[in-house]
Amino acid sequence: MTSTKGPVVQHLAINVRDIEASHRFYTDVLGFEHCGTLAIPGIPDVKFRFYRGDKTRHHDLAMVVEGYKKGAG
Repeated sequence: MTSTKGPVVQHLAINVRDIEASHRFYTDVLGFEHCGTLAIPGIPDVKFRFYRGDKTRHHDLAMVVEGYKKGAG
């Protein structure tokens, strides 16, 4: 069994509506560390953030938010 110092998931990617609220939940409540951000030139409404549970891993979790319109499902 591999030991770890933090939360563990196996490369999870999720879409979120509110990246700031999701960031607070995954860092403050679940204990993940924010370890990277990606913005795509020419597509300003798409933002990625990357998180890890242990510094020995590049990232465990990728979060993306797209420009949601009010009332969209």
